Amino acid sequence: MSLNDRWEEYPEKKSHPLLKALLILVLGVGLGTASIAGISLYRKACGAGRIVPENVGRFIYEKPAPPEPEPEPEVIEEPEEDPVPETVTFAFAGDILFDERYATGVTMRARGGFSQCLDDEVLEIMRGVDVMVINNEFPFTDGGAPQAEKQYTFRAATSTAAWLFDAGVDLAALANNHVYDYGADGFADTLTALEEIGMPYIGAGRNIDEASAPAIYEYGDFSVAILNATQIERYAVPNTKGATETEGGVFRCLDPSLLYEKIRQLKEEGHYVIVFVHWGTEKETEPDWLQLEQQEGMQEAGADLVIGAHPHRLQGFTYVDGMPVAYSLGNFLFTSFTLDSGILEVTISPWERKLDELRFYPLLQKECRVQWPSAEERERILEDLRRLSPGVKIDGDGIITQREEGDTEYLPAPKPAAPAAEEASDEENPEPPDGMESTPA
Repeated sequence: MSLNDRWEEYPEKKSHPLLKALLILVLGVGLGTASIAGISLYRKACGAGRIVPENVGRFIYEKPAPPEPEPEPEVIEEPEEDPVPETVTFAFAGDILFDERYATGVTMRARGGFSQCLDDEVLEIMRGVDVMVINNEFPFTDGGAPQAEKQYTFRAATSTAAWLFDAGVDLAALANNHVYDYGADGFADTLTALEEIGMPYIGAGRNIDEASAPAIYEYGDFSVAILNATQIERYAVPNTKGATETEGGVFRCLDPSLLYEKIRQLKEEGHYVIVFVHWGTEKETEPDWLQLEQQEGMQEAGADLVIGAHPHRLQGFTYVDGMPVAYSLGNFLFTSFTLDSGILEVTISPWERKLDELRFYPLLQKECRVQWPSAEERERILEDLRRLSPGVKIDGDGIITQREEGDTEYLPAPKPAAPAAEEASDEENPEPPDGMESTPA
């Protein structure tokens, strides 16, 4: 029976004011007690909260902070191996000179470095390939003394070594006849200067093991090894000292037995072997007898590709039992004279483990700059190389292949009659400024 029903049983009491007030009081107390009991139960259900009295008959419940989440276990992921590329590109260029007593070095300093003397198209190639190799034909040194017996001795400040990186060079080849021009001190400074900036080098070292060591580039289970050696200064006691077991110097190959041994060893280890060799006769466009002799020996030892420098002129291409040979890449940026130049780009397929493409980019060394030639100049340079490369096909894009029997495409045209010799003008071959020496062409 509800409270209201009970009240209805006594109608005569409904109007009594004291009873009505008493009943309201009883009802209020009962409801308040029920409310407190409900809040207490709520507290027990929710955990450690607080009931804070703010005013009489009013309560505020503060919800507890959520518990700290459990830390997720650290997952250590194994680094993914770099995927093996379909092809890799190597590029090679000839002789460079940073010596500020000569026109090229003065111009580089004035323009802000080596890269500022290269046309944009040239820089795009050098910076775009995977590995750019150049013949560094001088020492980096601020000391030492020039070798008295030599007609031309070169050097550049150690601070200019960083110019190589800016131009996109990845590997400096030091096996040449000028890196020792300032003796043992200048040579040691060169190695230190390159090491301090992190520039890899080949062809020279503090002993023969270092000097004859290749640069190796790995792509999965395939690798490319680049050796660098010099046969120049073809006499028993050369000015450019050859490295020994205990003394520093270059990797000499006038006696090629150690070079052949290194090639065989690398081939047995499964590398694709490139030899960048300093050889030939200066200012000649045809290979000499020792180039012809050693190309056979390198092929028999297992070399996959031979690239030459030193003559300061472009020489042609050939194949020796399937092995490509680029006899000389000429000057890259070595003098102020106008000369044909170029970059040889080598594209290799790690998947097929073989040469994919050999391409020559014709360039000009002109006005102390490496210039991108006009279409006419480009074709002239390629045509000259075709004449120097019997048995080799060089197409309009500079792509080099062994000519198949009966293939008459891109055969060289008959050479035009040479014009009467004229004196070179001062404008074509400017005199060096006062106090500056003249470099050999």
